[in-house]
Amino acid sequence: MALPWFPVALHETASKKVFVELGNEPLEIEGVRISSSVVGHPQGAVGYRLERGERSIVFVTDSEPGDPAINRSVEQLARGADVLIHDAQYTPEEYDRYRGWGHSSWRHAVRLAQTAGAGRLILFHHDPDRTDDELDGIVEEVRREFPQAEAAREGMSFAI
Repeated sequence: MALPWFPVALHETASKKVFVELGNEPLEIEGVRISSSVVGHPQGAVGYRLERGERSIVFVTDSEPGDPAINRSVEQLARGADVLIHDAQYTPEEYDRYRGWGHSSWRHAVRLAQTAGAGRLILFHHDPDRTDDELDGIVEEVRREFPQAEAAREGMSFAI
């Protein structure tokens, strides 16, 4: 979270921040169970599963499939999630040009949602050059394979 990758210094954000070292075991904060998994990204990244009672949201961004051990760990993290928010920066046609950059195509996100048995899929980490109309077209295509899919949008929220 520093320039040139992130435009706002951490101390400039208004939120209360508590840093907790994540280990292999889930932790609980204010009634929310938090699990994590390393995901496939050249500079390192982590995906998270938040659970409260029987409800769960999984957030996997900056993630590229490839390493079998990481793939299994991410699939386990997403298993049975009510909502899976997943990196879908590229179309399947674009993906080969960007292999190794640490991001997924929407097809990777759909396969994970199907394999893990997720209830809803939220496509996240859109290519910044993509228009809203292009995103709408991608969502239309994705819904042919996973009907409970939509694109993340500003202001979207989820309650667990």
